[in-house]
Amino acid sequence: MGKKTYIDGPFGQIHVESFGSGTPIILHHQAPADRRQFYRAAPLLADRGFHVIMPDTPGFGMSDRPDHPPSVEELAAVTGVLIDAFDLDETVVLGHHTGAMIATEAALRFSDQISAVILNGPLPMTEEEAANWTAGPLQFEKNWRIKADGSHMIEVWNYISEFAEGASDTESLHWMNLAAMQAGEQFWYGHGACFAYDHTTTLKKLAQTGKPTLVLTNTGDVCFPFAQRTMELCPSFHYTELSGGTLDFANENPDQWCAAICQFLTAP
Repeated sequence: MGKKTYIDGPFGQIHVESFGSGTPIILHHQAPADRRQFYRAAPLLADRGFHVIMPDTPGFGMSDRPDHPPSVEELAAVTGVLIDAFDLDETVVLGHHTGAMIATEAALRFSDQISAVILNGPLPMTEEEAANWTAGPLQFEKNWRIKADGSHMIEVWNYISEFAEGASDTESLHWMNLAAMQAGEQFWYGHGACFAYDHTTTLKKLAQTGKPTLVLTNTGDVCFPFAQRTMELCPSFHYTELSGGTLDFANENPDQWCAAICQFLTAP
């Protein structure tokens, strides 16, 4: 376990857990999840000289729930709050899936304080793809209700397992399900923000800044094709492709995941 604290954010209290000291790196998790997505990787990064800062996105984990469905732009404000709270002159920012969108937006908004960006599973969707995700998975999340017989827990377990097909790490799936249960009937807020965000446009803007950016992906990730598309859109980005895994590679293969990050951040 790391050091836990609460700081004031745009939607109330933000719960943050941190490990180590050294070069700051802020990790934004996917949805539905919380900081536990990086639990196995964080100590490894700390051992390599990083100050790992892991917020629970508002509405997830132990952070307060927004009073309305938030946008990615609103969620990105959390990065600025962390920069101020931890008195960071500059920091690396990493995001996974929905977190990659938050990291992109934060890198544009707080450019002077962000030294490098790591996008683990960016999502440059077409309008048709975003509409399909909204009509399918997001609609399931919006319609999901807590039920007296407890069947709602099985419904979410099956839902998340479908996107993590082939996952052998049951504990990691358990953490994601706990995050959805804790968020309750508003657990759709994360993907609601995600599918409404134009990542294609902001990725191109990020490329124009020339800021060092790594697209990190793994072949078993449901969003793997979008990482490849990102490189077509932004060929100046760095690219690392890991083999296998599912949508939670950081927990499934933390050694490989951390090695890829360190290689990018320590390269000349």
